Amino acid sequence: MEVRHGVEDSWFTAISGSPILACRNLLSIFLKRCSDSMMAMQSIMGDFNAILYDNERQRGVACPSTTNMRAFKETMKWCKLLDVGYEEQKFTRKRGNLQVRLDRVLINKD
Repeated sequence: MEVRHGVEDSWFTAISGSPILACRNLLSIFLKRCSDSMMAMQSIMGDFNAILYDNERQRGVACPSTTNMRAFKETMKWCKLLDVGYEEQKFTRKRGNLQVRLDRVLINKD
């Protein structure tokens, strides 16, 4: 969605990342293509179904994949995106004994 405020344009994108790695890779490709053509402020919010750091996940059966974390970080770097942070609860998703931060808001540096 394009948002106009005065003379500056900005874009807001809501996403829902797939739990399937191959589909998350497609999201990464899409974000990179968008960032290459984007000349305005960009905000992306949603469930990326990925974590950036080990401490964004507690308990559960599977360990976080360092490959997936690295891929997410590389996409953010390529797109010049910053995580604006989260001030309330540390985790945004709880299922059984698993707690994880999957939801976030990213903005571009430019």
